[in-house]
Amino acid sequence: MKPKPSLFPREQAPSGFYAPLGRLCRVLPAESAAVVDRDGETVDFAGEGDPFATKVAAAELQLVVMRCAAAPRICVGPLQKLTVRAGNATLVAVPLGPDYTLIVHLPRGRFQTSQRALSQAVRALCAEGELPVPNTFARDEWVQVRVRDDRSRSRRPAAVWIFDEWTPLHVFGRVRGADLAKNEVAYRVQLVSGQEATLVREPLGRWFSDKPLVG
Repeated sequence: MKPKPSLFPREQAPSGFYAPLGRLCRVLPAESAAVVDRDGETVDFAGEGDPFATKVAAAELQLVVMRCAAAPRICVGPLQKLTVRAGNATLVAVPLGPDYTLIVHLPRGRFQTSQRALSQAVRALCAEGELPVPNTFARDEWVQVRVRDDRSRSRRPAAVWIFDEWTPLHVFGRVRGADLAKNEVAYRVQLVSGQEATLVREPLGRWFSDKPLVG
């Protein structure tokens, strides 16, 4: 699915970063998302927000990221994620190494982000930019998937969309763990191919698999 186009005209051609940024905006959902370099220049962006406002906010937050990373009293160890809650928006910064940062602009009142959606976006952006994946996300393989659930059985997963068709699932049962947030539910499943995976349903109805599904 292509990212939803912005209502504002673009002044630069989309790069390989555009699709992962657009998907992240759609999944969270977010007003906009951008990749900026260490000088605050926007490499690329996506979303429905005003591009000028997106670039200005990203540049300003990048200055904060650089200052925090250079201040041992503020940040002990490498900065993993910075969240700033303002009066009219929430901004999230995720460093992609020393030279680039992912900036996400969330709507007013939003403070929580999907760590799984961030993981998928960060890995895709790093692959496109030939950057090492930050340690925080290096072990993750979370991928958003389309799931058809069984509403008659507490919305347990019944099938998953793979290769343009619904593939039936066998559900072994619920999975409980410390990495599940409030109102999240996880199931261990098996595809008809024999592949096993863990599917997690997040509060907004988003489903993620702990590994790519191959049918």
